[in-house]
Amino acid sequence: MRAQNERRRRSPSVPFISPAGAVGRARELYDRVGGDWVAPTDAALAWGLGAKSSANLQTISALLAYGLIEAARQDGARRVRLSELASRLFRADPPLNAEEEQQALVEAALKPKLIAEYAGRWAEGRPSDAVSIDDLKLRHKFTHQAAVRFLQVFDDAMWFVRGGASVVGSYNNPERGGTRAPRRDARTAHHSGRLCPMEGWRCRSVSDAAQGGLDIGWRALSVRRGKPNTPGRL
Repeated sequence: MRAQNERRRRSPSVPFISPAGAVGRARELYDRVGGDWVAPTDAALAWGLGAKSSANLQTISALLAYGLIEAARQDGARRVRLSELASRLFRADPPLNAEEEQQALVEAALKPKLIAEYAGRWAEGRPSDAVSIDDLKLRHKFTHQAAVRFLQVFDDAMWFVRGGASVVGSYNNPERGGTRAPRRDARTAHHSGRLCPMEGWRCRSVSDAAQGGLDIGWRALSVRRGKPNTPGRL
């Protein structure tokens, strides 16, 4: 009965992808359509998702949560486009410097209210998974599964906030002395010593690299700013 009641409980809304993954999706949308208003079905094409799939709806919701896109109704139909924040990241002229870019990424990572709340609550480092999950269940009525997922996204967001995403600036601006390789020491777990599949990184104890969204996240961190890839525009 307890398990059945937990399944019926509705957990708070949390982005289903990490900030790194969201930045990657925003860049894919920019490469496809630039800053134009598009239908959600057209956004799905940029992401290689089914137009009516739950993954497409969740991706749009996540990008809205991080402030990377905005939505409006035009002629009775929903449209989305890159936000001012995303435009700063991808097509600022002149390009953002490393500090400005980091500030923009932190702004995106802390847009979701619950992530911002727990960034303050756990400012000195979050507790163990068990304690964190119990806290989320008690304060916000999360299910166990949703709490685990929140910790995955939260840990990725804290990586952005603590400067791990500064590799974006290094990669996108070779003039600043950057290289194509991310810093090997940029991401360290809060309390886990398990090695990630990517050499030189350490995983969070609640997830491995694939579950945490690092696969798409590193595509996000390895794209250059500049004009969209016009051959793929709609």
